[in-house]
Amino acid sequence: MKEFLDKFNELKESPNGKPILFFGFYFIFFAVIFLIIGIFGDKNALIKEYERGNQSTLSNNMILKNNFYYDYKVTLDGVVYDYYGKALGNTESFKFNNLDYYKSDDNYFVNNGTWIKVDSPFIFREFIEVLNIDKLMSNAYYTSKTEYENGAIDYNFIISANSINSVLYGLDTDLDDIPSTVTIKLDDKGAITTIIYNLDNYCNYSDSCGSLKIELNYSMYGEVLEIKNPIE
Repeated sequence: MKEFLDKFNELKESPNGKPILFFGFYFIFFAVIFLIIGIFGDKNALIKEYERGNQSTLSNNMILKNNFYYDYKVTLDGVVYDYYGKALGNTESFKFNNLDYYKSDDNYFVNNGTWIKVDSPFIFREFIEVLNIDKLMSNAYYTSKTEYENGAIDYNFIISANSINSVLYGLDTDLDDIPSTVTIKLDDKGAITTIIYNLDNYCNYSDSCGSLKIELNYSMYGEVLEIKNPIE
């Protein structure tokens, strides 16, 4: 320590010592600031990327691990279709219209006294698939956010019919449309709790519906330990 102080005093008394010490102090100061930002800034990385309009950070969210409980409500032309259950990897167990369903890969089975194979009961399943959600949000534009006292945040986006057609259906369209809106709700830990599509504008240009709202609710990430195959 004494040797360091001697060197410090010697540099201070030299002709160029004070400028060197001045700039050296600020160099160390800003280096420490950037280090702190690098350590603690990752907590808000998702928020910052959303606000920049870059939604690719959705890929880092727990939703893509396909381990959660869900409640999907699709309201088509005033009629509500409600699906609730759980997902684990490529399997799902859920209820729809008071019937039990089981999904494995792209195969669906319903228990109607006995288990039989059926077509998918989901309508607009393409908006529900997790990988499609990631792709859609990468083509959406951030517009605003609402912050709550408990730390939760709602992010609002717009997405055009052209982007929806391209991402979900591989169609190259050139519609001069009014964009649809998407809201993503995050809890205080940054986990997605709800995704809401308001797709009335998309309906107007696709001629597939009059009105359409899709609300996807997620909970209990990572807590689905097993989904038994009822067919075996």
